[in-house]
Amino acid sequence: MEKISLKEFSEQFHLSEKYISRYFKEHFHITLSQYITHLRLEHAKQLLQDTDIPVTEIAMQSGYQNVSYFIRSFRKTYGVSPLKYRKK
Repeated sequence: MEKISLKEFSEQFHLSEKYISRYFKEHFHITLSQYITHLRLEHAKQLLQDTDIPVTEIAMQSGYQNVSYFIRSFRKTYGVSPLKYRKK
């Protein structure tokens, strides 16, 4: 749920932002922000499967401040809205 930024990440590990970005891209073939988005959406997907928590609350618990952006991101990644995913 906490906001994670490249700056905070670099400060925590005492590495430059540029180095972390380059390392992440070279080794994982995605950017750090793409990876964070992936983790948030996977967490949301798990909550949709395992709980009856409302979509709005799932968005917030997954680190999204804007529910409509969460729904758009979820649909773009999984091809269905969070509600349709839950009903499957």
